[in-house]
Amino acid sequence: MWNQHPVLNSINDEYFKYKKKLDCRKEEGLKRRKVLILNKKHYLDGKLKCILIKGI
Repeated sequence: MWNQHPVLNSINDEYFKYKKKLDCRKEEGLKRRKVLILNKKHYLDGKLKCILIKGI
């Protein structure tokens, strides 16, 4: 049975929010890497293109 302890529940909520954010970031990173690998000359993301042109 799910424990309805307020403190534990809020900690759990925070943890899942944090984990979701991390997962999103990880996916974003993987997508970018794939774009770089697959499209060395034709960048899909305009922002990425700008960053690469500036050489940051």
